[in-house]
Amino acid sequence: MQISFQIPVLNLSNKDSLHFAYTQRSFWQLYTTSAYFRETNYAPELFFRHLVSKNFTWKLSVLHQSNGRGSELQRGWNRLYGEAIFSGTHWMVSFKPWVVFKDADKARNNDITHFLGNGKILLAYKLGSNVFSLMTRNNVQSNFKRGAEELT
Repeated sequence: MQISFQIPVLNLSNKDSLHFAYTQRSFWQLYTTSAYFRETNYAPELFFRHLVSKNFTWKLSVLHQSNGRGSELQRGWNRLYGEAIFSGTHWMVSFKPWVVFKDADKARNNDITHFLGNGKILLAYKLGSNVFSLMTRNNVQSNFKRGAEELT
């Protein structure tokens, strides 16, 4: 289950705006006798968006992601990312590099970029009423030993 919303906080001009966004994803274990949510992840975000042209937008964002748990089960990270989005009538390409803020909880999250990388690339194409997309993250950086691909 996922709940997401985005709220414009401040419109600086017809091309520049500040936004707040929030996403919460919960993973439900239906197959257990006492079905419960296995994990819930939270991601509040504050970002600045600039529309360069009809086909080019860039964003600068501060994002926190965590599972909201404490002690040894806690997992989270804070990062600053930039995103360049190029689009046409039926296609879109997004480049999204990020920098992770080092926080006080280094013991549990010190190697998060080792697994999640320092950015991702998203390609999308619209064919009729369907949108096909491909995301890749941390493959080249890890010499194809770790990474993620998502085809939707």
